[in-house]
Amino acid sequence: MKSSMWLTLFLAAGLVCVSARLAYVESVVKADVSDVNGDETIEDIMTRASVRRFTEAVPTDSMVQVLLRAGMAAHSIGNKQPWRMTVLVDDEIKDSVAGAFRNLKPVGDAPLAIVVCGVPGETYQGEGDGYWVADCSAMAQNVNIAAHAMGLGSVTCAVYPRSERMAKVKELLELPDSVVPFAMIPVGYPKAANTAKDKWDENKVSYK
Repeated sequence: MKSSMWLTLFLAAGLVCVSARLAYVESVVKADVSDVNGDETIEDIMTRASVRRFTEAVPTDSMVQVLLRAGMAAHSIGNKQPWRMTVLVDDEIKDSVAGAFRNLKPVGDAPLAIVVCGVPGETYQGEGDGYWVADCSAMAQNVNIAAHAMGLGSVTCAVYPRSERMAKVKELLELPDSVVPFAMIPVGYPKAANTAKDKWDENKVSYK
């Protein structure tokens, strides 16, 4: 009887300690965000989730302009800005793109899609000729975060570096030879709520 009572007390004490620890960790996380200037921006980054299904509501022209400006506000190595953006609003074109490859299917469901393209000839030559990929990646991420911040949904559908995808998209959009389609970002109002995945892994971080 006494051993059972002590075991119950021990388990209860352990539960209290665990609860206190979880509460402490939660308060630290909240403090880390609230103590940083621009906490709303950080929240947008942390809570953004990929959206692949959309309602029929169409974002306003001013919203689209914000997305485009946000994209071009991305960092660019050497400030070369080797990028182009094409906005797809024509249903026939969007359906053609969506039907070309499985990963591009969300383009057909969205009211619009932003195509992020790179222009390799406008960045550094030689070993630096691949910098356009980093620049276009930053541009795509800016578009996604800006969309989320405005209550919209989006997802990056990769085109580069798959040669078949690049060739087909270039053909459908009649892009110049110098322009490489990097990714398509369908944008619209989410059809359902999406929860962001927790991708934090401290084992992938090192300090030296």
